[in-house]
Amino acid sequence: MPSKKDSSKRANAKARRAAAGSNKRSKNAKSKQKEFLASKDSSTETETEELSVNLTIKLPSGKTKTDIIVSPNELVQDIRQCIIESLETCEHTCFSLHHKGKRLNDYKELQEEGITSGNILDLVEDPYSEREARIHVMHLRELLAGPFKQEITSVGADPGLSFFTTVTDSIGSANEAKGNGKTNGNAGGSTQASSSKDSLETNAPKNPFANFEFGKVTLTDFVPNNFQKGHIRCLDSLFLSGWNPTPHERRYRGDLFYLGVKTLGNQTFYITASVTGFFINKSTDKVFDPSPRTDLETYHAHSLITLLRANSPEFNQNFETLQAYIAKHNVLEILSVSTCLPSYPWAVKRNKQAYDLGRVTGVYLDFGVDGVESIRDWNEEIQAQREYPKNDIKDRVFRERLLNKTQADFAESAIRGAIAVVNGNAASFNPRDPEEEHMYIYNNIFFSKALDTRGMFDKLGGDEAAYVAANKDLEGIRTFSSLDIEGLYTLGSVIVDYKGIRVVCQSVVPGIFRRGDESIVYGYFDNGQDEPRLSAEPKFHEALKNASRALHLAEHSVSDKKGNTVKLYTSLETKGLVGDDGRRYLFDLYRLNPVDIEFLENECKPKEDSSMPAYPHKMTLLRPELMEVFWDHKLRLSFKEKSLEKLKNSEQENQKKEAQSPTETATDTLPKGEEEAEKSEPKECLPNEKENQVKGAASDKENEIPNETKQEEAASSNEKQEEERVIDGSELNEFNLAFNADAFTDYNRPEDDEVNAQVASDEKNVREVSKFLRETIIPTLIVEFATFNVSPMAGLSLTKILHRRGINMRYLGFILEKIDQSDDKYRLEHIRHLCVHEMIIRACKRILRSLLREASMAYAPNIISHFFNCLLGAKLNPNPQPTIPDVRPPNDACEYSYLSLTPDLLDGKIRDEVMLRFRYALAEGYVDSEIRVLPLLREICQRVGIQIAAQNYHFVKKSKKDLKKNKRTTTFIPEDITNLLPVVKHAAPKCNFAEETYEAGRLSIAQGDRKFGEELLFQATSLHEQSYGFLHPETAKCYSALAMCSYHNDDLAATLDFQRKATVIFERTLGVDSAEAVHGYLYLGLFEHAAGNTELGLRYMRHALYYWELIYGARHPDEATALNNIGMMLQSIRYFEGSVKFFERAKDTQQAVFGEDHLVTAESYHTLAKALSQAQDYKAAMNAEKFAYNIFKNQCGDNHIKTQEIDLYLKEMTKNAVETAKKQRLLMEQAKVASKPGAAVKSRPDLDNTSGSRKKSASKK
Repeated sequence: MPSKKDSSKRANAKARRAAAGSNKRSKNAKSKQKEFLASKDSSTETETEELSVNLTIKLPSGKTKTDIIVSPNELVQDIRQCIIESLETCEHTCFSLHHKGKRLNDYKELQEEGITSGNILDLVEDPYSEREARIHVMHLRELLAGPFKQEITSVGADPGLSFFTTVTDSIGSANEAKGNGKTNGNAGGSTQASSSKDSLETNAPKNPFANFEFGKVTLTDFVPNNFQKGHIRCLDSLFLSGWNPTPHERRYRGDLFYLGVKTLGNQTFYITASVTGFFINKSTDKVFDPSPRTDLETYHAHSLITLLRANSPEFNQNFETLQAYIAKHNVLEILSVSTCLPSYPWAVKRNKQAYDLGRVTGVYLDFGVDGVESIRDWNEEIQAQREYPKNDIKDRVFRERLLNKTQADFAESAIRGAIAVVNGNAASFNPRDPEEEHMYIYNNIFFSKALDTRGMFDKLGGDEAAYVAANKDLEGIRTFSSLDIEGLYTLGSVIVDYKGIRVVCQSVVPGIFRRGDESIVYGYFDNGQDEPRLSAEPKFHEALKNASRALHLAEHSVSDKKGNTVKLYTSLETKGLVGDDGRRYLFDLYRLNPVDIEFLENECKPKEDSSMPAYPHKMTLLRPELMEVFWDHKLRLSFKEKSLEKLKNSEQENQKKEAQSPTETATDTLPKGEEEAEKSEPKECLPNEKENQVKGAASDKENEIPNETKQEEAASSNEKQEEERVIDGSELNEFNLAFNADAFTDYNRPEDDEVNAQVASDEKNVREVSKFLRETIIPTLIVEFATFNVSPMAGLSLTKILHRRGINMRYLGFILEKIDQSDDKYRLEHIRHLCVHEMIIRACKRILRSLLREASMAYAPNIISHFFNCLLGAKLNPNPQPTIPDVRPPNDACEYSYLSLTPDLLDGKIRDEVMLRFRYALAEGYVDSEIRVLPLLREICQRVGIQIAAQNYHFVKKSKKDLKKNKRTTTFIPEDITNLLPVVKHAAPKCNFAEETYEAGRLSIAQGDRKFGEELLFQATSLHEQSYGFLHPETAKCYSALAMCSYHNDDLAATLDFQRKATVIFERTLGVDSAEAVHGYLYLGLFEHAAGNTELGLRYMRHALYYWELIYGARHPDEATALNNIGMMLQSIRYFEGSVKFFERAKDTQQAVFGEDHLVTAESYHTLAKALSQAQDYKAAMNAEKFAYNIFKNQCGDNHIKTQEIDLYLKEMTKNAVETAKKQRLLMEQAKVASKPGAAVKSRPDLDNTSGSRKKSASKK
């Protein structure tokens, strides 16, 4: 929870929200917005009456008071946590809040307790329980760890890392005043900008880009040099005493447990944690005496922190210093990530392990002496929280907050359990079966390996199909969870890939291991032993009917071998069971969508006339996003057809009326006909027409400046919203299109003409979707890529873009073929590169996982380092030799595949894997032409879960000088591999209402209603904060949107506040080198520049630029924008020479992306010419301007305003260059005259007082 300072900021933000003022499937954004406001009436009225609450907290014994500002709808528990996390009151953890002598309920809102602004709350210290005392000690240990805490249960190094304070450095505090308050929004503001420029001119090294060079990216700089993770020591050690557990006779006197503390002054205290607080006892390491040491002035205190401060001057002094150090950090850097999984960096600095007795006590302090607190009934928690009421906003927010927290806790526990399973630390409950079939119950979570142990996928690809099915099952769970259908439940589910093994983790359904197959009441079940059963319980079927409307699932008839027929909405493989708790659960949801029949028929069978191997499995399913897009497409087509039919009928009726009443004039009928036509004319176009429009826009863009393109995109967006507004009402209910999940599969069905006709219709629909993917979706996406509507930076971004459009990653090869055939191939080069990279990364991931799966954990560093040497280090050492661990089991034969791996063999494996999975042949020499070493290394580490040492690696042969410094013969050694992380996928729930509000706000702004849209965005942010918490990427997305809104409103103080929050959260949840964090720093740099803090803005820009090159490299289309911004910022501080190389790099990038004759390239030459002119390099400036002039002349003609403007600028530049050349020649001539002997004496002999003495000395010599 935030500190007092941040609570104030949150309250101010909420005040701004009140003062300021869709679901994607929604067909009417305005109606969704109105619906939102209507539902908010009750809470909004209260919030308007009292925007914030000013409270005074009176500390115990009336010592001091502290003030906080909160929202009236905050829980009392939130206020308590705020007090605990505040540096001023951090010594209190076990207390309650009282008002007028009455204890406040922690789980009620302030307004429910009648708390109003100006009230005084008393902080009353409560008696400790053993649990509360443990929490207090853990809280102290967290404080002593400093701002960057390494959790005992962390699975890797540096979780939730942020470099924000490090990058900001001391500049942030020095310039903090500059960003406070509103400015006019100009780049810098006059006074602030000038002062910034003056300071940078007088002290040039402060310029972050003073010594910058492109392409000099090494992993040594991954962690900034001034990043200090080490904390200030306050104690030598804090540990559990050896006198634990407490004797029985002492328990009844209030003793809970015993601690030992060794101070920096070399004193050792033995401390008793009791129900009344903490006191120093008379025990030593040899004598047990639990009585208090009354000889000390302060031997007892309610808080352990207070007790240590009173008895250790070193602790008191260093603790104050530590608190001041923590206070320098952004509060979001300090908070723990609790509602989502923190990000782990793939490159880390090696840390020295410090001796700490207290580290061992962490498990006890976390979970108690018997570990009972770590055991939770996950299924009951998750399902009970789903049943919480959701009648109004408060209920929904409370419910979603609990669900998010519980799901995050479940995922964390599942990760630890999966690691225990893979490492052999969990006991199987079926040990007599083969190891591959072992199943586990660990911490009330069911674990199994994603293998085809029961032969369910024999015909579909065996283990390959089972591996994919686990992922598809998770997608199905995520889909059903988002629908939130009453009466249907899904399991808590997480997939963990660790050391090459995929582990499926699920919550345990009550009674599933006690009851037999009779608990399965929906779907087809065959355990391989008993007679297969087919069933469809009516209640289950009725509940699924509601889900089928949202998911467009077709009801279809299915029969078993005995001829029994039932109707199902889901696939045969999907099963429904009734647990002992009476709830109806769905599982095995991997076939929620039908098969991709076009791919299945063309690629999953070996071809006689081709060397292309058959696809490794037949679990080739369509994505749910594609099904939704196709359904919307068919809806629009249906609506258009009906509209045209209505128009045609209207015209026929008019003709009949004219024939019956020939005396009627045209003026009587024409308006009516026009009115009918206007009513029935559809305001949308077919997808093919849309595609032509997009292609037309792409060709138009050849002759446009990017700003004009953005305006067209905005107009196109508005048109689309208008289309969606029209398609609404009764037509949605009349339209009927559903998809049979069992289409084109080998399932039994009754022999009936009606059923056969329905099956044919179902198969026709599914085949249309499959063709729609190939013939419409993918070509349209390529057009979007060519027009730069979407421009991914890395493989993960590319994957998200494809998945949002319903494109499976197996189509990467198909996309590359389409790119090679495209007329805009040169503008798709970055996409082609990303696709090739992504295929190589995925191939490497599978190969490396298979190598890791063979051997024990001790071999992992050796396997990974040798794999990287073969893949990336062959230029340094073309024949790297594998290594084996120094210590290994005595019976280990050491016969593993990695020992025979060579660069050539790995090259062949990668080619085969790419051909097999993506139907694409890598070009010869792809290693040299396609691979960018650091981006490839980065993504492989992230996909497999590898942490390596952040240091400089040599990938090519070194010079003799480098050889002396570094004696390595290979790029990597096993010691470079510092950790192996689990890669996690989980079905995190979406807060639908918060998401709908956010989308509605964005749509309102896009439609021009900025004020209303901003109000909705503020409300959405509040909902995200309450539902997801502060440290969540979805909340950061809202902060980022609010920062842009505030920037447009010239409120730079709010802009900076929101953007800082978004950037820190992106770092901690998605990664310090994630695309979102990079863009966050780029925006923050621009905003700081606008606020007059140009030096700080440039620091952010340089930080972002390093990670940009690490993620992608050079020549990304979006890179030019960032480079131009940096160049302009450097010009604002009069660093003209340094700005030139950024404009030149931007020009090279745009020329490579758009071509030499494009107007964007011409504009970049024009910008470069101005920069060169400012740097007084007129010759180069004139050459650049001539390039720009020729392009505009050829593309637009002599009379175009841009051509004439550049022509005038070129003439002016020529004139300035001639004048400057004359001045330089005159100065040179004067210098030559001045350098002649005696010239100075002749010109001013009266000033040379030493001339006589010089002559005398010369004569003497």
